[in-house]
Amino acid sequence: MDTPVDLVVSSPKWNWKACATGRPNCQEMVQDWRNDGVQSFFTYVQVSSDSTGTPQMLLLGTKISDILFQLSIFDLTTKSPVAAWRKDGSKCSLDGDLFGRQFGVYSFQDALPYLVGYGKPADLMATLSLLPLPDDIHKDQAGIEIFHVSDTTMVFDIQAGGRVVRTALPPGSAPYVISTLPPGVVLSQPFVVGNDVYAWSEYGTGDGWAQQYRIDPDGSVLLYRGATGRHMSGFASDGTTMFWVELSGDTNAAAKTYPTVEIWSAPYTRDSSVLAKTAALLGTLPGNTLGKDGKAIARGGHYLLGQTRNVALARSDGMVKLVAPDNSNRIFYWTPYASDTELWVTESELVPGENSGISFERIGITWP
Repeated sequence: MDTPVDLVVSSPKWNWKACATGRPNCQEMVQDWRNDGVQSFFTYVQVSSDSTGTPQMLLLGTKISDILFQLSIFDLTTKSPVAAWRKDGSKCSLDGDLFGRQFGVYSFQDALPYLVGYGKPADLMATLSLLPLPDDIHKDQAGIEIFHVSDTTMVFDIQAGGRVVRTALPPGSAPYVISTLPPGVVLSQPFVVGNDVYAWSEYGTGDGWAQQYRIDPDGSVLLYRGATGRHMSGFASDGTTMFWVELSGDTNAAAKTYPTVEIWSAPYTRDSSVLAKTAALLGTLPGNTLGKDGKAIARGGHYLLGQTRNVALARSDGMVKLVAPDNSNRIFYWTPYASDTELWVTESELVPGENSGISFERIGITWP
C-alpha cells in the first residue's frame, strides 16, 4: 500500500465550480488536484453526520491510474483532509465506514486474512494497528461486500454466501457472530443502528419478494418487514425514524420497476410487531421510477435512496421528491447526503465521451 507522505498536497482540494452540464444551482468539485493537467475522476464518496444530521466527515475516492486509487478523509468543519492512503486495486484493499468522527476499516492483501480496525481516521492511518478476523469467518466464502459501524457495533456481509457477521466494538473485544440462514434467505446490504443489525433479502423466502430482516446478537435472523406481492427495500434509519420503500402493482417479482412506488416510515423500533402497527405512508413517487435495489441513507430526518436513474428523497415531516440526472445519457453513482437545500451525488455519462469521468456534485434542491 502506497501511503502519501504529504496528505494535504496529495488530496483533492475543497474547490468548486459550476457543473459542466450547465445544470442550474449545481456545483462540482474541481478535478485538477493532481496539478499535472490530466483529468482524473472520483470513484467513491461517503459522508458521516452528528446526531442532528450535520455533516462531520467525508470519505472521497479518486482514481490515479487503472489500478491505483487514493482515498482521503476530510473534516467538514475545516474542509481539510485529516487522513489519506493509496491502494493498488489488483493486490490489496483498504476501505471502511465513517460514523460521526470515527472510522471503521477493513483490509486485505493477496493471500493475507482480512484485517479490521476502529478509531479516529488519522490515528488509524498513522499506525495501521489492525486485527485479523478469525479464520472461520471467510471459509468457503468470497469476501466482504458491505461494511458498517456504529459507536458500539461492527457489521459486514460475507458474499457470495449471503451471511452477515456482527461483533461489538472495539474489534477483538467480543466474539464474531455469523448469522444463521432461514431456508431460502440470502442476506445482503447490512446496516447497524446502535446495537441493532439489519439486512436485506432480495428474493425473500422463496416467493421472490424482497424482505428486510433483523440479525440479533446470537446470530438468529428474524423477519422485520415483508409481504408477498410487495418488494420491501431501501431500509435506513437515523435512530429516530426508520425509512424504507415499498414497490408493488406488478405480479412479477422479477420486474425491473413497478407501477406503485411508496416511501414509508415509522418511529424507530427494532420490534417488527411495533413497526407494523406504527408504519405510515410518507408519500408516493411517479410509477416505474425505482427498482428494488439501491443505496439508502438516513440522517437528521432526511432519507435518500440512490439508484442510477433516480434518487428518492424524503423528510420525516412527510415531504417526498425525486431527483434525476440531467439527461438519459447520465447516471448517478453515489448519493451520500441530502439536506433541506442540496443533494450530494457522483455522476457521469452512461456512454463516456472524450475526457469524461465521474464528477462529485452538489445539486441545489427545493421541497414541495
